[in-house]
Amino acid sequence: MHIHLTPTGGIAGDMFVAAMLDTWPDLAPGLDGALQGVLATATMPAGVEFRLVPRASSERPGKDVIAGARFHVSLDKHEASANHHHRSLADIRTWLETMGLELPVRERALHIFELLAAAEGHVHGVAPEQVTFHEVGAWDSVVDIVAAAWLIEAVAADSWSVASLPLGSGTVQTAHGLLPLPAPATARLMRGFTSHDDGRPGERVTPTGMAILCHLQPQSTSPLGPGWNLERTGFGLGTRKLDGIPNVLGAISFSKCEQPEWQSDEVAVIEFDIDDQSPEDLAIGLDRMRTSAGVIDVTQTVAYGKKNRLVAAIRVLAKSAELDSVLKTCFLETTTIGARYRFERRATLVRELRPASASEGTLGQKTVTRPGGIATTKVEAEDLRDLEGGWVERERKRRELS
Repeated sequence: MHIHLTPTGGIAGDMFVAAMLDTWPDLAPGLDGALQGVLATATMPAGVEFRLVPRASSERPGKDVIAGARFHVSLDKHEASANHHHRSLADIRTWLETMGLELPVRERALHIFELLAAAEGHVHGVAPEQVTFHEVGAWDSVVDIVAAAWLIEAVAADSWSVASLPLGSGTVQTAHGLLPLPAPATARLMRGFTSHDDGRPGERVTPTGMAILCHLQPQSTSPLGPGWNLERTGFGLGTRKLDGIPNVLGAISFSKCEQPEWQSDEVAVIEFDIDDQSPEDLAIGLDRMRTSAGVIDVTQTVAYGKKNRLVAAIRVLAKSAELDSVLKTCFLETTTIGARYRFERRATLVRELRPASASEGTLGQKTVTRPGGIATTKVEAEDLRDLEGGWVERERKRRELS
């Protein structure tokens, strides 16, 4: 599976969770159960308890240009106290260990916080362990990150990609005062990502959203080629209204098409009839054609042509890219003055050619793998030709090696 994210409006933690839930609505009950487990075990120092009500809803408000899902975290009045937002990386690590999360989810959530701490530490000139989270330390942000980690683990995508990120502009009010956008820690995390200025102001990429992206290590463009099916799409809605564009984060899921047990390619089929070339000379010409570059096979059958004459109906299989060269060979080696050709698809089984070895006393063999993993082997006829004992010995050798 490959997931491509389209941050038309930008990306934030709640937008990422909402986009994933809109794409995989069947995961909502599992996420709700995991977050309820978090609520049952997570407490603040000094026994201060919080009542968190995470809720994913597929709201369709008319003011939104594109319908999608929202992710809400409701907090009780205790969380409004600003001093509860000042939390260290050690606090976060301790809480994650007591939340009853599965180990892979806990490790993902911790890694996202560590990315944030490293960026904040660089901005403020301190070690990541000395960083104190403010806005990101709020419980709604904690739940966003835990929910994102749970969903990333649940979908188990093999790869991710993200389109260009909108920079935004202006300033944002933080615990450190008024800061330019993108915020310094966010800008640090955006290094290496493709970005653009769409002329719309405001905070378009949040620190939480950017840390989630860094955790995913997405490619800047979708690496998809032939053989991929688009399976699911969804949108996570942001809270702000943007001028002229929907404030959404899109998610598109692709799955690799099941690979058949054979190979497919295109060949050129060339056909013509011969009624004025001696059989001996035609045989020489066809033998030369079989060894010519670009020729895959040459066959002839007997048919009745004009005036009830016997004709040799020739069919040549050739590599499509070398059609002109093979046509030239047909005109040089036979008396035909015209040929029909067309392009056809063909399917070929995987085969392994094992040449004869005089030192080991082995004959040349062709082994083919058929659907279901069944392997069949055939001895090369030329290597059977020199066996003594006639047909009986040749047949015995065929059965022994097949």
